[in-house]
Order: sequence, then C-alpha cells, then structure tokens
Amino acid sequence: MNKKKFTVTIGIPVYNEENNIKYLLESLLKQSEKNVFIEKIIVISDASTDKTNEIISSINNPSVQIIVNKIREGQINIQNKIFSLVNSDVVVLFEADTCPKDDMFLEELLKPLMFNKQLEFLQGNPQPLPPMNFFEKILYAQDASFYKFVKDLGHPEEIFISGGAGRAFSKKVYKNLVWPKNVPEDSFAFFWLKKNNIKMAFRQNAICYYRLPQSLEDYLIKKQKVIAGQITLNKNFSNLLNNQQNSFSKFLLLKVALYFLFTHPILFFSYLLIKLIEKMRIKKEKFSDLWKYPYSTKALFQIKT
Repeated sequence: MNKKKFTVTIGIPVYNEENNIKYLLESLLKQSEKNVFIEKIIVISDASTDKTNEIISSINNPSVQIIVNKIREGQINIQNKIFSLVNSDVVVLFEADTCPKDDMFLEELLKPLMFNKQLEFLQGNPQPLPPMNFFEKILYAQDASFYKFVKDLGHPEEIFISGGAGRAFSKKVYKNLVWPKNVPEDSFAFFWLKKNNIKMAFRQNAICYYRLPQSLEDYLIKKQKVIAGQITLNKNFSNLLNNQQNSFSKFLLLKVALYFLFTHPILFFSYLLIKLIEKMRIKKEKFSDLWKYPYSTKALFQIKT
C-alpha cells in the first residue's frame, strides 16, 4: 500500500525552539496518511543551547530522527543537508516556530500531486495566530486587510512567499536546488523555481499557523531581515524581483489601506506610526545566515499579555 502513496520526508531546522518544537512534532505525528506515507521526520538542531534537544529526544517515535550540530551553521546549510540525506518522492520543510492547523495539512498540501504530475513545488498558507497584545493586534489587523484583497489574485504563491507555511519540494527540485550562503532562503527558493520554470501552486486550505511580532523591537528585527534580503535578492534575481513587486498595483494597495482605515481606525494610525519608526531606524545591512531572531515570534502559545 505504501508504494502507491507519495513518500514524504519532513525536514525541520531547529535553533532554540524549546517553546515550540513539541507542538510541531506532535501535530506532524498526527497527520493523516490516507494518500501520503511519512517515511521520516528529520530534525536538525543547530547547536541549540536550551532544552530543545532534550524535548525532541523525549518524543518516543522511531520516525523522528534528530541530528545535533555542535557548531551553529544556519538554516540554509541545514536545509541543504536535509535535501542531501533523503530520497523520498517529496520533501516538506517546516520552520520550527510554526504549526499546522489540523491533521489534514499534509493531505491538503500534497493533494494536487495526485492530479497534476507537472507540479514540482507546493506552498502552504501562512496564517497568524490571534493577537495576544496590542502591538500584535495592530499587525494582525493590517495582515487581515491585506489578505482580504490579495488571496484571490492570480498566482497567489507569488504573494505568500513564506518558509513559515510548510513547503513541499519534489525530488526533481530538491535534488537540484542548493542554497548559497547568506540569502533569504524562502524568497531565494521561490525565485530559483521561477527562473527555472518550475510549476508551483499555492494551497489555500493547507493552513500553517505562526506568530506575529509582539513588540516594536522584534518587528524591526524581522523587517530589517526582509530589507537586507531584498538587497541580496536584487543581485541574483533583479528582473524577477521587480516584476513581483510591480504585481501590487497602487489601486490594490489603496483598497487595502482604506479597508484597514475604516474597519480599524485606531489600529490603522498606530500602524502608520510603526511604519514611520521603521523608516527612521531600518538601515541597509548585509544579510546573514545567522541573523538575530525576534524572540516573541518563537513562542507560539506561551507569550502572555
């Protein structure tokens, strides 16, 4: 029976994820396998210094394999290593500070492969968890306004480029994609796929939760990483990056802003203040594989207001 199903290896890079990794692993071990067969779950702990390794080791399931790096290598090197270790039909990468909505996530993510053999990459749907403080509520309202108007646009995978939503790579892709050093791995992978004319699809019903920043400092850390990543990507995929940015018409962005304003006026003006501070404090910095992480986004369910 297993030979008739898509064989799947799940890969998870991990660095100091004691707050999240148990939630993610327990969710993955409960996934439906009606049409897929999970061969193994490879977790590579990147020199974690908290209780991450201990928690992973306590998961009593033979399909979970842990590899511990003594020296931190960064997410890109870990993902390259995962790709080199497997031979499944599909590799699904998760970020450790995310969690599938339900036990049908993998089925929903990989369903198109049963009908379209030309698809080589599938992107899950990243959805923020409900906010737990005022700052997060601002970002949540802005995100919801944006999502309302762009989710039905053509080629939504170009809009929701995210490593935080679960991504499925076919064998054809993961045997050829190698990340270089110091690039934003999710965007680099997307533009590499686009440059090589790889067919891809966005899976709206394959929802994966993540947490938005809960403080201004964490927001700026995340935004600084995005800006640094765009500068790096511009050196590799300038034409593709410009086309992707131009896909958002001024009229569309105006509709998003007006909807945000009329539905949440206080949050809208608070968001404008955040953007003003961002403009003053964000600098041109070189992207790094070992970028500082925003702490509050790495605690899915534990942070209190």
